Amino acid sequence: LRAVRFCLAEPRLFLTQLRAILRASHYGNVRILIPMLASAGEIDQALAMIAQAEESLREQGIPFDPNVPVGGMIEIPAAVLSIGAFLSRLDFLSIGTNDLIQYTLAVDRADEAVSHLYDPLHPAVLKLIGTAIQSAAKARVPIAVCGEMAGDLRLTRLLLGMGLTEFSMHPAHILAVKQRVLTTDVATIRPIVDRMRRTDDPVKVERPDEDRSKNLLPQLLPEFAGTREQLVLVSPYFVPGKKGVEALRHVRERGVQVRVLTNSLASTDVTPVFAAYRKY
Repeated sequence: LRAVRFCLAEPRLFLTQLRAILRASHYGNVRILIPMLASAGEIDQALAMIAQAEESLREQGIPFDPNVPVGGMIEIPAAVLSIGAFLSRLDFLSIGTNDLIQYTLAVDRADEAVSHLYDPLHPAVLKLIGTAIQSAAKARVPIAVCGEMAGDLRLTRLLLGMGLTEFSMHPAHILAVKQRVLTTDVATIRPIVDRMRRTDDPVKVERPDEDRSKNLLPQLLPEFAGTREQLVLVSPYFVPGKKGVEALRHVRERGVQVRVLTNSLASTDVTPVFAAYRKY
């Protein structure tokens, strides 16, 4: 028993927590995010508890913000399939990708026997996430993605192509993901993502971050190096590949000094994105 189900099963405890949150709203910006909602009934029960907490504070003369936004987590397939009820009742949504993937694929990541089946790029997962994002955008309800997918640099362009504009992640991933967002042409990525969402074959799904930039290094290096004495490549990841190494060799043969500055946060082996270069 967890999340909102535990809260509704223990109303006295839930009411105490809600009162504390509402009291804190008098001193700063506060939002309430209800986890693991599955139905309109659970939303209505949670909202009724919030209203009860507000009324008890009013009776006691305790100040609070009466306009605290209330949102819901999209963590199970049922929430996506009934998202209309969420959009009409809540102020914002957040897709919890870790649990959504687990419950969609019936995979417990803590179980070594099936953990290898955990796949954020499974067509069913992509369809659910895409449906949630597009439905929220159509209803003009803010929606974010949290969980490992939000901080996975390899999936940033995928989420941008789906129309996502809000990411929630561990602070350690912010700089790398921000750079990827700033260097992404969403108009170019969107058709690729649309094709990914239409397929039912996992084998045909490829990360948009791993298919194009891999071959750019051999093309860009000679062009950049043509008028420069020194070339500085700034990238959170530097995996030039065989062709990239060959291009670097040719550039150095021209007498151009090449330096590579990498981000200490790098932890995943992916293709490089060059954010800046300069002549010294």
